[in-house]
Amino acid sequence: MFNFFRRLQWKLSISYAFATAGAVIALAALAIAVILYLDESSSSRVYNSFYWSKTGFQDNVPYLLDDPQALQLWLERVQRDGFTSADFQFPPSRETLPYANTLAFQTHPIYVLDPQLNLLAAAPAVDASLLNQPFKPRSMFDFNMEFILEAAQVGDKNYSAQSVLAPDGSRLVAFPLRKSDDDPVSAIVIYSLYPPTFAALSCCCSLCYCSFRRLWAWSSAGSSRADCANV
Repeated sequence: MFNFFRRLQWKLSISYAFATAGAVIALAALAIAVILYLDESSSSRVYNSFYWSKTGFQDNVPYLLDDPQALQLWLERVQRDGFTSADFQFPPSRETLPYANTLAFQTHPIYVLDPQLNLLAAAPAVDASLLNQPFKPRSMFDFNMEFILEAAQVGDKNYSAQSVLAPDGSRLVAFPLRKSDDDPVSAIVIYSLYPPTFAALSCCCSLCYCSFRRLWAWSSAGSSRADCANV
């Protein structure tokens, strides 16, 4: 009888081992597939945040440069309230306007520079003595961002080169603005945004962690039941 229970324990242990291994492999494959999907989705969301927020500035700033007061009022309104559909030459849909408003309004400043990096406007407003003077990024930010200004002066659409991750988790960007693709760069806008990416990845990691914990608990419970068979 004792040998019978030993054989039963051995069979149960083997069964639980195979079941656990299979479940772990399946869960790992699922987690990899989900992470790859979220990574691709996150890249798309980051691009949309860059594109639509830049479009909001590009549809307005180049046309307001000849009226500094109007530019200042518009910039302060966007920094305070964010974009509205009226800020776009071709109004975005309900799905795309939220991407424009990943702009970190209220909490982060916005600066408009000329192509030579002189400060033209800022929101919140700065001392008038700083306007039309060389922009001094080290006095505005406590981290290196000069390289994104250099990338912005090139005038292309390299969003990655024209942005940097800030210590608070936001993305600081410096984007060149022009009236059309055939026109030269007329201004550079500096602002911060929060692309909707990290929450999704964090949720996926938390889900995988919880699933592995449950699987481990189930496996441990199975081993305990197998041990009881020998008693």
